[in-house]
Formats: sequence, structure tokens, C-alpha cells
Amino acid sequence: MPKARPDLGRRLQRARRRNPIRRPESRVSEVTPLMTTAEEVVPVLAKLGMDATAPPIETGDKVWALASIATLLSDDAQHRRLLLSHQVIPRILYALKSDTNLEVRREASGALRNLCLCDDDAESILDEMDRHGVVDVVLTVLRWAALGLQSHERRLERAQAPLIQERERLMSKPLDQMNRKERRHMAKLAQGRLPSATAGATAEFGDDAHDALDMHAWGSDAPASLQAMDSAAAQCLVEMCENLVTIISCLCASSEKLGVQVLQWSWTSDSTGREGLAAWLCEALSLAIRACGAEHDAELAKLPECAAALVSLGLASAQALWVLTDPSLGYEDMPSAVSGADNDRSRGLRRLDILVRASTCLASHAAPRPAMLGAAASGALMNVLAVVEVNALSSFVRQDVPTRVTHLLAEANADALKEDARSALEACLDMVSDMARVLPQEEPLSMVSSPLVEALLRLATPSQESSQDSVTASARRGIETRALTALNQVLWHTALHAPPPPSEWPTDDEEALAEIHAWRTNTGSLYLEGGQPCSTPTYEALLHIWQRVFETAAFWAGLDSVANTTPEASWPMSSVAGDGLAQVSTSIGCLWSTARLLEGQLPLVHDDAPAPPVTALTAAYLSAHDASVRVKVLGTLACLARSQFYCRESGSSTPPPAYAQVYLHLASFWADVAGHISDAETLAAFVHAIVDTYADEQAPWDAAYRDSHLHERLCTLVPQYMGVAKRVHRRMDPMLHKAVHESVDTLRAFLSYRQEL
Repeated sequence: MPKARPDLGRRLQRARRRNPIRRPESRVSEVTPLMTTAEEVVPVLAKLGMDATAPPIETGDKVWALASIATLLSDDAQHRRLLLSHQVIPRILYALKSDTNLEVRREASGALRNLCLCDDDAESILDEMDRHGVVDVVLTVLRWAALGLQSHERRLERAQAPLIQERERLMSKPLDQMNRKERRHMAKLAQGRLPSATAGATAEFGDDAHDALDMHAWGSDAPASLQAMDSAAAQCLVEMCENLVTIISCLCASSEKLGVQVLQWSWTSDSTGREGLAAWLCEALSLAIRACGAEHDAELAKLPECAAALVSLGLASAQALWVLTDPSLGYEDMPSAVSGADNDRSRGLRRLDILVRASTCLASHAAPRPAMLGAAASGALMNVLAVVEVNALSSFVRQDVPTRVTHLLAEANADALKEDARSALEACLDMVSDMARVLPQEEPLSMVSSPLVEALLRLATPSQESSQDSVTASARRGIETRALTALNQVLWHTALHAPPPPSEWPTDDEEALAEIHAWRTNTGSLYLEGGQPCSTPTYEALLHIWQRVFETAAFWAGLDSVANTTPEASWPMSSVAGDGLAQVSTSIGCLWSTARLLEGQLPLVHDDAPAPPVTALTAAYLSAHDASVRVKVLGTLACLARSQFYCRESGSSTPPPAYAQVYLHLASFWADVAGHISDAETLAAFVHAIVDTYADEQAPWDAAYRDSHLHERLCTLVPQYMGVAKRVHRRMDPMLHKAVHESVDTLRAFLSYRQEL
């Protein structure tokens, strides 16, 4: 069975939003009226063969059946199960593989595309596709398309060669020596008009097997080749390619096994599988860039019917490159293949140049689809730069792209967007999440007070409509979720540069201590080193983020549908409960990063009682159904437990009674939950929270460790924690196995150290 990625559902939802399922009624109206009931389609489905032994079927019936299947696959799960029970996958794949008719291949690829975008039974569907060789079929047809576009022009040239020779002969012949027929013929040839040599273009497309595929230049031939085809056939071809590229994106995002097959497939004898696919996608993207300005392109201006389809193909290609270069999916070699770092540098530079030109489509005045194309291309560039340092690319990616996307987000009004514009905004927000990996390293804190962060905060703020169960509210929540996720990524990557906790303090590293001093100067927390309290723009920006994100978390946590949900509950693709829980979890991640950036220097007391974030976070830990939420809560509370904000409030170096009570409250909370930790992720986070907080026995909050009897409680629980650690399988999850065992060893050493004090 294919190895499914843990984020399969999220990836498929994102693919569905960017590549909505096609309902091809308009395509097949010339064949026969489309019937959309499964009972009527199944008899025709049975006629679609699965191998060469199947009896032939009329092309019109085949096109109708495949178009109907594409529609039914997107209707509901019941129709999908019925079609799957009649072996629809091998029938679609055989039609795609065996029939070179462009309409057949377009409808077959559309049906397969819709099947890949289904949410339910995804793993079993991928498994069956794998058994029937989906990767080989899809890439073979993509290669056939590139070869046909390249060869079509060559066949046209060969067909026109005798006519060109005839023109040259007549042009050199004296007029008085020509007969009447030659004079008429010469007049046409003199105007550049040649008799049509394109009859039967649809039927003959791609049949010339003698031409070798020039993988790295086929796109330059494509406009002339498309002109040589019938306009309907040309559009049909481009739409088929878009379907196939979307299928590749889904396969690679959903299954690492299938993704590896895709990247190993041999396109030509002189290029690796990875480079071959990168070249195909970039050449298609180059065509789309030209199509975005088709009115200024002499060749594409002659193809008005194909311009929109070429933009869609380029968008699908940019999205495929975005997926394939994503380091989190495990395709580490693809960024090198795109950039040419592992093969031909000059070819790589051409591909990067195409991506850069595509990224410039990301502009506030751009139409939605070009803007989406620009966002996807920018996302691919971000991924490449995160793996391969390309000096010529660094400035563009780290400066130009953030500026472009900031302007677009700053102008976006989430409440007044049509579907395409909303999809473009979502793509930009997804790209910002990836952009966080390559943020400026020299001044990481500069991002927290940037217009980009303010735009993300604005878009992430929920409205009252967001809590409703409606299509409009669902769309609004989609934008809010992406904006908050992007903010979380920006803050998290910035927090990687924050000063370490006390347990990792670089006591003898003068350079590191100097960097910490500069950081505290920027955040206004020099009072941690005995300096005077002061406020800085960075601190005010971080406090603003903290307050806004906490309000967002409180909004969602306060909804009954979110507060009363159960671990066993299942939600549709977009629901108030499911989206609300995700927003709460992401908000806590933002709070964790913000607290780390400020080294916990946030207010702990409000009206002599624990501040609302303190009580809300402890409540979130107790109600959390997911270990990732508990991990983020513990990390945030550990930062807050080291807060000396009273220095800023009163200038005093001694914690007032109210702060001492909060310190004791947190230590007692940890003592209470210590015996109820049953999973390794929470255990590792819990140990880090304890050690990071109480590593310095001279700290103002250390008395709470003794007064809460936390030490005695932890000593009795070490055997229980060791049992939790032993349940993690070394081979199944080596990283977690190592982390949890190291945390138990760290706890033992910490308890021994505290015992000796």
C-alpha cells in the first residue's frame, strides 16, 4: 500500500480548492446529451475495456462515458463506490493509455483527475491506481503531448517544404513565361499564403515516432504547432495536459511511494527523471507566461481560444513544482534538479528564470489566475532557495516577492471577493507560509513589525459571520485559517533566532552572549541583565500580536460547537467545529512563538489574579484532544513561567506577591498533570518545560518548585515516564524514540542536580 503522508487531507483539500473538479457537460454536447445517473453510465462503463482483449467501442460512446464518469466521480461517495466496484480505475487508465484520440484522452484524464481529488477512500484509490501503473500511463501521455507539439511543427515544415520550393521557383520565373494557373498560384504565394497542410491534425497528432524529444526546448515549438491544429483540437490538447499535471501534483502530495516513481521515470536518455519532469513543467509554465500577455505575443495572439487554457496549464505546472520542491514532503533532490545543481547548471538557470518571470505575475493589479500562477511559482522558488543557495535568486526571493505579496494582502478585502479572487488570495497566503523558511537571517525581528504581519493579522481576525454554518462563512474561515497559519510560520521561523532557555544558556560563549544582548536591546528587555525597563517598537509590535492572537483563540474557543466537540467527532471538509479547533491550535502556536521571542516577558497578573492567557492555556491543556496542542501549551506556559514583567511595570527587582502566586499556580499545575501523561510527545514537552523553567535555582520563581512539592512528585513518576518512552518503536519513529528517551535521561539528571542542592 502506498505510504500516505500525514497531511494527506490538508493537501487534497488545497488541491481541490486550487483545481476545482471539472464537470464537462459543455465538452460533450456535440456527442450526445450527458446523462448523469450512475445506472445509465454503468452499462457503457462495462464496454470500456481494461486491456487489449476488449472489443472496440465507438469513439463517441467512449467520450460520452468518460465525461459522464468524470461528473459522477465528483457527485457523491455513493456514486464513486458504485463506479469503483465496476473497476473504473483500470478502465480509465486503459482508455488513457491505448486511445490517442485527443477527446478521449482529455475526458479520461479529467475523470482520473477528479478521482484523485476525492476526499474519501483516498488511500485505497491511490493503492489501486498504483497497481494499474498510473505513473507510467500519465507520464507517457505527457511525453506524447510534448513530442506531438514539437513534431507537429516539424511535420508542417516537411509538408510545406515543396510548396516553399514551388514559390521560389515561380518567383524566379519571368511573368511573361507563366501560364494563367501559375500566375494565380504565384499571386497567392507572394502574399505568404500556403495551401493548408494541417488536415486531420487531431487524428494524426503525436503519431510520428521517429522524432526524438527535445525535452528542454519543446515549449518553444508549441505555439506554432498549436496554430497548425484545429482550434478545438488544440484546446483539447492543452486541457488534457492540465489534467495530467494536476494528477501528478495529487499523486506526489498524497503518496511518497508514487512520488518517487514520478521522479524516477525516464523521459529521455540524457536527463534524470527529476530533471525531465522539471523541464516539462517549466516549459509549460513558460507558455503560460506568454499566454498571460497573449495580446502582445504575435504567435499566441493567433490562438485566442487556447490562451485561457494555457494559463490554466501553467498554473497547474507551477503548483506541481511547488509540491515537488516542498522539503516537508521528502523530495529533497527536486530543488537541486530544478536549479541544475545536480546536472546542467545552464539548463537550471533557464528553469529558474522561467520561475522568476512567472513570479512577477504576482501583483496587486493582476487577474486572479495569473496571480495564483505567480504565487505558486514564488512558492516553488522559496522551496528551491530553502534547499539550494542560488546567489542570483536570493535578493529577488527575499525582497521582491515579499514586497509584492505584502501589497496584494494589504489591499485584499476578504468580505468582497469572488471565487477566483478568493482562490488567488488563499494561494498567496499559502505561499507566505513557505516564504517564512527564507526570511532575512540578518535582522529576523524586522518581520514582526512589518506590513506583512499586520496584513496577516487583519485577515486572520474572525468576523461574526465566520461562526455561521454557510457557504460564505466557510469561505471566510478558509482565508482566516490560511492567514493565521502563515502568521504562525513567520513567527515560528523568527523565534528560531530567539535567546535560548536557561537550561541551554551559553555561559562561556561571548559571541552568543553579545547576540542575546543585541536581541534584548531590540525587544526592550535589558532589565533581564540589570538594565532599565524601556519600551521599543519591536516590543510593542510583539505585544500587539500577542493580544490579537489571544483574542482570536478566545473567539473560537468560546463557540459552543468548538467547546463541546469530542475526540470521536468527524466533520465535513469545512465545519465550524473543525475549523474552530484548528484555529485554536494554530493560535496557541503563534502565542508560543511570540512568548519565545519575548523570552516570556509578558504580563502574568490582571487585577491581582492570573492573567487571562495563563488561565486559558491551562484550561486548553486539560481539554486538548491532540498531543500537538498540549506540546504548544506547555512550551508557552514554560516561557510565561519565567516572566519578570513586574520589572517593566514597577521597576522592582523583586516579584510582588501576585506574581509569586502565579509562579506557584503554574508549578502546582505541572505537579497535578505530571501523573496523567500517557504519550511520548507530551512527555518530552513536559520535561523541557520543567527543566527550562527550574534550571536556575537563583531565579525569582524557583521557590514555587519547592513550595509545590514538584520535585517529590517527579521523582516518583520517573519509572512511569520510562514506560511511556519504551512504548515508542525505535524503527517506526526513530526521531520521537530518540527525543523521548533523551528527555527521560535529562529529567533524571535534573532531579539528581536538584537533590544535591
